[in-house]
Amino acid sequence: MENPKVSIIIPTYNRANYLEQAINSVLAQTFQDYELVVLDNASTDNTSEVVRKFRDERFQYIKNEINIGPINNFNKGLKVARGDFVIIFHDDDIMAPELVEEEVKILNENEDVVLVASNVELIDEKGKTIQNKLLSIDQDIIFEKYEYIVKRLKNDILLPCPSVMLRKNFLDVNNLIFESEKGPAADTYLWFKINLSDKLLYLVSRPLLKYRIHSGQDSFRNDYYVWLSHFRISHDIIANNNLYHLVPELKIRASNFLVKILFVQYLFNRIDKDNLKNALYNLRKEKFWSDKLTLDTKILILLSQNFPKLAKNLVLLRRIVRKYPAFLKRIFRKEME
Repeated sequence: MENPKVSIIIPTYNRANYLEQAINSVLAQTFQDYELVVLDNASTDNTSEVVRKFRDERFQYIKNEINIGPINNFNKGLKVARGDFVIIFHDDDIMAPELVEEEVKILNENEDVVLVASNVELIDEKGKTIQNKLLSIDQDIIFEKYEYIVKRLKNDILLPCPSVMLRKNFLDVNNLIFESEKGPAADTYLWFKINLSDKLLYLVSRPLLKYRIHSGQDSFRNDYYVWLSHFRISHDIIANNNLYHLVPELKIRASNFLVKILFVQYLFNRIDKDNLKNALYNLRKEKFWSDKLTLDTKILILLSQNFPKLAKNLVLLRRIVRKYPAFLKRIFRKEME
């Protein structure tokens, strides 16, 4: 059987409730020259029953005998992929029908592009839209050497992992994989390493994927440690590649961001006072730590310690403003008329 153009890999573990939607979104793609491989990391739910409903010659189901960890399962996906291009897709997300077609077109027409990703729409557990566009960009972005690293640190521009299509040969030739020791930031670290080369990264401004936010995500449960890992690898990669001009800015941004996360977790009873103190103590020992806390961080600390109810309400208000900016603008305009 001739190799497919694209390998779509879905690593999964105990996500039977979302997996069927993810698979259906792949099977609904307008581009048809692909293989779909579901890598079951020793699930204990009814994942196998869900998967066996599907009858498609492009579809393969592999179940690991033991759980090898999410990052190792990602890398297993890279090994079994037979296509020229590969996507490591999430088992709880939903592809737009044209995602594969559009990303293949970009890679086919641009030999120097080795990674293409897209903006995403955020949805909740029930599939309801939370945010139409995660990234506030109106034009596609092409990143040359170091540019993605800079924009990720300075502008919060990211490449959402389940939307990323990679040129498989480039990974193989350069021995690039997801590094498990980088923890939750393994995907970010891989994108950074790719951006150290002279090849290009491409970001489509239009959302081509629905990214689900729910309590079962590792990033939801461990958001502090996800970001801690991200800033650690960010510091290492910019320090090891002579990007020293970014270090001071990274330190200020990382310190303030992580302090805010800790105090918000404290306000919403996700950590207690002792855990907060220990985390802050350990954070100050990080190589990216900075004592230059911004005014809004200092205000959050002050309110959390003296007026916790007010601090909590302000955090909730800020979340509402971020989630529903267009709706709030319409209300404001109506009130002013």
